[in-house]
Amino acid sequence: MPIKISAQGDTLTGNVDFHTVYPATAPVYAKSADWFVNNEPVRFAGHLYFKYALPFKVSPAEVRMLGLFRDTQVYGLVREGFVPVPDAVLIPIQPGCEFQLYMSGP
Repeated sequence: MPIKISAQGDTLTGNVDFHTVYPATAPVYAKSADWFVNNEPVRFAGHLYFKYALPFKVSPAEVRMLGLFRDTQVYGLVREGFVPVPDAVLIPIQPGCEFQLYMSGP
């Protein structure tokens, strides 16, 4: 993957910030967390999200970190260059860009 420098001076891998693709520390994966195993909802940014569908792989260029839930990173899908207020969030569950989708509830 080619490395570029953006107009703002940020290092990019493809069109994604280098530190997003290759973080300095490994993320905390949810796969063995009690709340994940017990199918508990995720409360994030004032919304309640519920586990939805099967886990799937996502390219780092398709997601942006939004924040943390119990020390686990929460991501949103990038659409047209930005992340809208999400009706869905993604939680990393294991290495290899495997995520679990959570959808907002009632």
